[in-house]
Amino acid sequence: MRGIKRIVAAATLILILGGGAQAFPLVKDNTKREGYEYKLFILKSDKPSVCQKLCEIDPSCSAWEFVRSGFEGEKPKCYLQRGISKPAIDKCCVSGIKPAYLFKRMEIREPWGREFKVVVCNPLNIPGSREKFGWKEEPRELGEAAPPKGAKGILYLAPPNESEPAVVEGVVRVPERGGELLIRTAGNINSSYKLVVKAGGEELFSGEIDGSRWRTVRVDLSKWRGKAVKVELLGYPLGWFYNYIFIDSIELR
Repeated sequence: MRGIKRIVAAATLILILGGGAQAFPLVKDNTKREGYEYKLFILKSDKPSVCQKLCEIDPSCSAWEFVRSGFEGEKPKCYLQRGISKPAIDKCCVSGIKPAYLFKRMEIREPWGREFKVVVCNPLNIPGSREKFGWKEEPRELGEAAPPKGAKGILYLAPPNESEPAVVEGVVRVPERGGELLIRTAGNINSSYKLVVKAGGEELFSGEIDGSRWRTVRVDLSKWRGKAVKVELLGYPLGWFYNYIFIDSIELR
């Protein structure tokens, strides 16, 4: 038994498994995420969507694990988790990540926030700080996170664990003349991260972003001229320590 609070839940809330249109899979079948548990529900319904909804309505929850009946007793269970642990394949479970944009601190307070939102980010405190990752109006050194100077109003992000990326997604309408996406970003002052940019599921950029200066990554979207296309920014860790991600702006020209 994991050392957490146990609750019997006659939950009947329904949410479609994998709901929403995120390209990055927030819900993974036959997968467990063990760790960071703080609350346990014994369910009457053998539906992972019940566990998903319980996490979404709990302000402390960042990830969840649904255990099918017969694996940890006769009834299905739902673990709510404060952090997002590395996934492991296991037919016992369905696991999921709560969309980061449901947290107020992830709201992008500049015009590009109308098209883009943070889908996945490390939910824990910035190491060495009492603040969490998210939008900061006045960029500054916060614990171990130190962006380059020369920006105002930026996203502080971090991968949720060693194997999965931080994710920012948006839908942009490309003009008939074509267009180029400009992403102003940087890594931490003493580290780098791997940025992958996809549009319509197609990888258009992959490269290392260090923290020595702000860098503008240019991505040609002319293939989708006159159309709307989903764009994904995925920030992967290179190593693990100090792999923080800073985004100053995303602009279509």
